[in-house]
Amino acid sequence: MKNILVVLIISAGITFAQKCYVESVTGTAKAQIGSSEKWMEVGEGAELPPYSTISTSKNSSVVLVKGNTKFTLKESAAVTVNHIKKMSTDDLLLALAMEDMMNAPRKKDKNKSKSTQVYGDQNKNDKTPGVSNDEFGLMRLNGAKQLGDNGFEESAIVAAKETYRKYPETKKIISQRIYFANLLYEKGLFEEAYAEFNSFKDYGMSEKNKAEVDSKIELLSKKLINK
Repeated sequence: MKNILVVLIISAGITFAQKCYVESVTGTAKAQIGSSEKWMEVGEGAELPPYSTISTSKNSSVVLVKGNTKFTLKESAAVTVNHIKKMSTDDLLLALAMEDMMNAPRKKDKNKSKSTQVYGDQNKNDKTPGVSNDEFGLMRLNGAKQLGDNGFEESAIVAAKETYRKYPETKKIISQRIYFANLLYEKGLFEEAYAEFNSFKDYGMSEKNKAEVDSKIELLSKKLINK
């Protein structure tokens, strides 16, 4: 079953393997081109093949064009260009299943999934120079949220999940995580949303966040009982 899932993921990844280019830059934008670990400053006209990651500095932004899609990445954010795409609910569920597989404990490297070509090299040192892992994790979440704000809700959820895995400290940023959990709820994925909201109990929360989380868990519990 896992092998079938991996094949489906890879096939889906190939479908969306479109190149992206930079239309304009305000301030400073840096990118890892393709599978390269080297960060370089990019400007107008720069081409970003699949799986490239681009980030913006403070008071900076970059306009990206991918096929018929235009996306503006605002300041202090980072995004993998392969996440700039529309996904169906089925695609989202498949990607979430893949994330569960990636998070599952592994015995040795021989059992390592070969699907990294779709989601990127998980051992890649992909934070920008001069930025800590925690800061870059937050930049990745900022980029994911901007995807969600611009109509790429499913991709935003996947990007956030990937960020939690690669930058575990971001799991503690409940104020951000609530946003993505609510996207799951809005998509009608109540079981997934319930699991996400329920996982927040492992971390400290403000009274405001706790009240919102408790309220949403209660609502989702009723929906799941009546399902």
